[in-house]
This record gives sequence, structure tokens and C-alpha cells, in this order.
Amino acid sequence: MIQLITANKGDLFRVQNILEQTPTYHLNVGGRKAMPNAAELLFETVPQKKLPEDKLVLIVREGLDDVGIVDLIHGYPNLETAFLGFLAIIEGKQNSGIGKATYLEVEKLVKEVGLKKIRLSVVGTNPVDAFWEKMGFHFTGETKDYRNKKVHSISKLMEKELT
Repeated sequence: MIQLITANKGDLFRVQNILEQTPTYHLNVGGRKAMPNAAELLFETVPQKKLPEDKLVLIVREGLDDVGIVDLIHGYPNLETAFLGFLAIIEGKQNSGIGKATYLEVEKLVKEVGLKKIRLSVVGTNPVDAFWEKMGFHFTGETKDYRNKKVHSISKLMEKELT
């Protein structure tokens, strides 16, 4: 059974430790392992016109172990949508059902606050489309160029209406 715990800047060490245990994700989207300040950046990065208070960083726990991270933006890109910026499970626990269980808990949270949709972006170099399709997401048809120093790809938007 998993539990989602709200993280804050006092949890930087824990969050950084989790991020460092997701090297394949970081290689796929950034071309390198997690940067030493990855946890700080996770807490500080918000979309334009959003406030830090609109962001929720959650630590995924299984028993006494930290096994994942969730980054969720309330009311983005519109007031009835939550943007799932990041959901990562440490590599030693992937393909165990924790990702699905985590997503289902996130969906419950989003519904509880009255939002109608969840939106996310999938970088083409990170092969997770099938997972999100199984969770009920569909491609919106919107794409954006994705570039950083080492990875050049496309970012595809996916969305799910909540019922």
C-alpha cells in the first residue's frame, strides 16, 4: 500500500535521494543523471502566471520507504485542470504496480478539490506513452519542441477528463 506525503523544502534531502534513484528518466529527458540541485529546482519551478502555492510536491511512500515523487500544479493551464508535471518511481520499484497506485491516488486528490481534468506532457525520448494511455489519457494533438543542452525531442500533451 502506498501513501502520498506532502513535501516541503525541509524534505530536500529526501526528494533529492528519490530523484537520484530515477537515472533512466533523467538520462531520457535531460541527457544526464539528476543534477545536485534537482530537488531545489523541482520545488522552485512553476509555470508562468502560477504561484509556488499552486504547486504540490508529494513523496510516495511504501511502508517506511520513499519510493517516488509527484509534482502537481493546481489550476494549470486553466482553473479546472491539474497539470501533472512529474510522476517518477525509483527504478528498483518500477513495474511493481506502484506507479499505477500512485497515479490513482493523485487522481483522487485532484477530484477531491473539484478539478475536472488532468493534463501532462510526455517527452518523446521518454517511452511512457503506453503507461499513460492505460491510465486513460489521450493525446490532445498539441506538441511542442523540447530542447535542453543534450536532448532534442518533441513534447506531446496528454489529457484525461475526470468523471
